[in-house]
Amino acid sequence: MNIKDFSVPKVSGRIFYQYVYRPWPVTPKQFKAAISFYDRALSKDPKNASFHRSKGYFYHRNADYSLARACYAKAIKLAPNDPLGYYWRGYINGEQDYYKKAFADYNKGLKLAPEHAGLYTLRGEAHRDTADTISALKDFDKAIELDPKYIPAYIERGWVHFFNKTFDAAICDFRAILKLTPNNVEALAGLSCAYSESGLRAKAIETINRVIELMPDSAAAYNHRGWINSDLYPTKAGMDFKKAVELAPYNPRILNNYALMLKSKAAAIKLLTKAISVDEDEAGFFINRAYLYLETGEINKAIEDYSRAITLKGGALAYSGRAIAKAMLGKCEAALADFNTAFKDVELADYLLCNRGLVHAIKGNYAPAIVDYTAAIGVNPNCASAYKQRGAVYFDKGKYRLAKIDATKARELGKAKAGAPVWD
Repeated sequence: MNIKDFSVPKVSGRIFYQYVYRPWPVTPKQFKAAISFYDRALSKDPKNASFHRSKGYFYHRNADYSLARACYAKAIKLAPNDPLGYYWRGYINGEQDYYKKAFADYNKGLKLAPEHAGLYTLRGEAHRDTADTISALKDFDKAIELDPKYIPAYIERGWVHFFNKTFDAAICDFRAILKLTPNNVEALAGLSCAYSESGLRAKAIETINRVIELMPDSAAAYNHRGWINSDLYPTKAGMDFKKAVELAPYNPRILNNYALMLKSKAAAIKLLTKAISVDEDEAGFFINRAYLYLETGEINKAIEDYSRAITLKGGALAYSGRAIAKAMLGKCEAALADFNTAFKDVELADYLLCNRGLVHAIKGNYAPAIVDYTAAIGVNPNCASAYKQRGAVYFDKGKYRLAKIDATKARELGKAKAGAPVWD
């Protein structure tokens, strides 16, 4: 028995929400000049709240958060009725995940300036980041109602729609931005992602090409185009991922994506090991490396990686992968225990049922194997592996007519050969 008897999924590392092209950070020369300017200005006018706030802004852009927060606090103390102080202090609190403080600042700012679209947008971002998408959308809607040309609100609302899988709404928002600013790369990138998830591949490619024309050094753009091409045009995808790695050699998700396209398993394992060295808390990297260890016959290393992924909340993929590895070592009872844990994730039902059925079949327990294969077909009528494997069980039981029916169905689905992936 080897890995080709099972359907073992890899996980994607696609980069979506990283197309942020705001002027952040400043260069050391710009930072030094700005701080020097505001120090001189404050020496002449130490109670000028605007100067303190602007000085804080440049500390903020330079990632000197404690100094930025102190400047914003000073500005608020000097001008407690100026909403901009609360805007910027709330912004920095939100960036550092101090959401309770961020909400307090945004609410104070909105009490002073109830028609401030920017404050509604920032509060919406905080709602989004705390998983309250309903409140987030309400705030973004309000910001756009107040200022129909306020692009940040469209950007944020578009991405919330995207992650909510309401792709038509996301497309509308990103298109609205492009009517205002035709070369807005954030909108173009978001639109390409939404087209891709809607199955509009040609439009997705056309749109991300515009991003690459505008920003030829964008690793995220090459990464995304590579992802779009990965199913149908793996050679093109590999070239894009390679370019993305050249532009961002330590981006772990890009390293992960490129690894998945390589024919050399040793090279892919090396890239995934590099990705893990950069980000040791991403379960998907361990799952993908474990998959490769299975293919190279390093079963114990695979079990170690799947186990690590489980501690990182890798979920059903990690449990089911470890189950497959255990089954390959003949530890069928332990494998079934992992499959049973994995079944908490109903989205993977067909994949899990198919592989658990295979473990039952290996043990010679044909009745529960047939039950699992039939259930997998019920969940996914196009699950060719379930038909193929159920047909094999029928054949072993001497039920040749049923075996032929299932084998024919598997061939019709076009995925009859061993190792055909269930997880698409």
